[in-house]
Amino acid sequence: MDTLLQNLFIKVLNMSITGTYMIIFVLLIRFPLKKAPKIFSYSLWGVVLFRLACPYTFSTAFSFLKSFSFLSKTEPVPADIGLMKQPCVDLGVNKVNDIINSSLPAASPTGSVNLVQIILAIISFVWVAGMLAILLYSIVSYIMLKKRIRTAILAQDNVFECEGIQTPFVLGIVKPKIFLPVNLSENEKIFILKHEQTHIKRLDYLVKPIAFLVLCIHWFNPFAWLSFIIMSRDMEMSCDEKVIRELGSGIKREYSSSLLSMAVSRKLISASPLAFGESNVKNRIKNVLNYKKPSFWAAIVLAVLVAVIGIWLISNPKSDKRESDLQIQSYLKYRTEYVGDNSKVGGLINLMTFPLVLSYERIRLGTDEKPYKLTVDFNASTIELDHEMVSEFNLFEKNSIILFSLIKNVDEINYVIDDGARSKTMQFSRDWANKAMNSNVWKSSENEKDFSRFFKKVEAMYSKTASKNVVTVDRSDKEGESFIEYIKNLSVSVEASLKAIISTPLSSSNPNDYISAHQKDYEKIIKYGGKDALEYMLLQFKTSKVQNDLRGQIMMRLCKDLLGPKNNVLDEKLLPLEWYSKLKIIEQTAVPDFTYEGNDTVLKLVYEIETEKHQSMKSNGGFLIVAPHIHVKYEEGNELKVFISTLSTVYNLYDKLVCESSSWMAPAAITYIKNPDGSYSLKKYEQAEEGSLAVPSIKKFCTMPVSGKNINGLADSIIKYYANYSDLIKLNTDNLKELLKENKHTGVSLKTNSGSIVPLT
Repeated sequence: MDTLLQNLFIKVLNMSITGTYMIIFVLLIRFPLKKAPKIFSYSLWGVVLFRLACPYTFSTAFSFLKSFSFLSKTEPVPADIGLMKQPCVDLGVNKVNDIINSSLPAASPTGSVNLVQIILAIISFVWVAGMLAILLYSIVSYIMLKKRIRTAILAQDNVFECEGIQTPFVLGIVKPKIFLPVNLSENEKIFILKHEQTHIKRLDYLVKPIAFLVLCIHWFNPFAWLSFIIMSRDMEMSCDEKVIRELGSGIKREYSSSLLSMAVSRKLISASPLAFGESNVKNRIKNVLNYKKPSFWAAIVLAVLVAVIGIWLISNPKSDKRESDLQIQSYLKYRTEYVGDNSKVGGLINLMTFPLVLSYERIRLGTDEKPYKLTVDFNASTIELDHEMVSEFNLFEKNSIILFSLIKNVDEINYVIDDGARSKTMQFSRDWANKAMNSNVWKSSENEKDFSRFFKKVEAMYSKTASKNVVTVDRSDKEGESFIEYIKNLSVSVEASLKAIISTPLSSSNPNDYISAHQKDYEKIIKYGGKDALEYMLLQFKTSKVQNDLRGQIMMRLCKDLLGPKNNVLDEKLLPLEWYSKLKIIEQTAVPDFTYEGNDTVLKLVYEIETEKHQSMKSNGGFLIVAPHIHVKYEEGNELKVFISTLSTVYNLYDKLVCESSSWMAPAAITYIKNPDGSYSLKKYEQAEEGSLAVPSIKKFCTMPVSGKNINGLADSIIKYYANYSDLIKLNTDNLKELLKENKHTGVSLKTNSGSIVPLT
């Protein structure tokens, strides 16, 4: 809530700063328009009102802000100023910037206390308090005014006469009424009524309250108060001129006398914006006496001039950047800092669209050695490999450019496609990507749309803004389909499977019988629909399209299976609608990765590197537990080589239940260089390959660190251990218990892969 309020205040502050530029310009332009009818000055205040009230507008190459380069920023105060290492604003004036920025304290975004955010929070609350105070004062004043006119007597139509007032005014929004003091002469009554009726015809009784509400929002800006005062004056004088035009110049003297007789001591701003009348009498009399009706062509020229100035002021500068460039800038916060074993890399590749003939197999991430490489392996389901890859080559180009944009220091991206008989590799470099981004080919509108769509998927993946009963969809399209088409096809597929499931056996009333008879259709929804199918079915519940019938029973069971430990409703006796009414999806509880706190230096090094190297396993969140076993270590010269086998497991914590997400056991050899101060630096990390390559890869790294001599019997020992590592399973569980206790998670149980529940803490 605090963050939302701060963001809102920064948005208002930026609007206020931009609006101030407009106010200053309108104040200056009023001088050459001094002798022109006040309706033109009054119209320009409408532009200021729009700027202060509306955060969005259209863009043109013809813009006031673009005409002055120092005003080109529509957001001089950055939205993330509270998270900037050195907060700064850009108001367009260097000296003012220097004064303000020098007084801003340095932020500490990673610390527990951020002074800038504290200041922002305080200012935001003061802003809201000031706004509410002004509104409250206005409401109280309005109520008091209503009490004063309780004795008003209807004179005609919507005109009332009242003894408790000394000046005429209009009051009301839905049905505005005119209130006149008693004992006015007939001439005065004619002129004043004409004036107030003109206000009503021009809808000034709506304009002024709206302007006052905008003033309440920008109460901290003195220019906003000044513009409200002068706008009110221009409103009154333009209304006077309208009366003179309709009744003729011959009434100027009598009209001025009427204004003079109404002159009373008044505040600059009416206590209530819903009631306004005669004010600033001296200037109004001068304006009435000096007013001359402009010629037809002069009025046309002035109207066109004001319209052009209005568009010039109201529009934002049209950006010279392409949409894709803007998208890149807005999504840079999703960039991962390194290639390494980073879960974001896997997440990004999972969002990519690849040819349908390919099935994504694995990602091989770069080592610590340059150039940093990223390799994606595919299995091809067709032998027409060359033809397919030629036709889809542009798709790989686009994906590569996106990955280079989002992964900061990857130097090379490789796609390896294997159809069983042969393989093909496509390689892209960062230099190529940089040139491609600036080429005319990449600047095509179609490519920009693809780029924009992908970044929306990235934003969805990292936003994590699922509501109570809705699971966020992580993509805006799937395999080339638009999002709407994809959801439409998904709903058809889910409903078709549901229809098949409930079709037989009609003789049974047990939902389990229907699921058993149509296991493939049931698993199809879970396997291929996944989170999207879950969202669709939850939406069916939410929109009352599910009943307590067989279809509802099947959908409830599907939702339970897809939710897994996220389902908070454990009562199996509930009907579908009862279950949904009690459903509150349990989100993951954040838990840090396990860290070794013992005194064994080498073991501490092993824990650190294994935790770092297996971060990519956390593609679906969770926390990592590593359990290493040191087979042997050798020192030779200034190098240390440690031979290990490590069981790495990712767990997810849902309230009081821990679930295993993924697990991986692999031998490795780690080589360190011993520094003069006794510390160690990583030189090389070698991990066993998978499948048939495992044994040869283990034998390959079982060598001395410096001489490279083979270590007899070590490979056989590691391979034998590879077949039975029950001690690592126990160590992994012990580390899990220790981590939970350290983070004060009590009463937690582990759900094993077999489905049994084992108490942990």
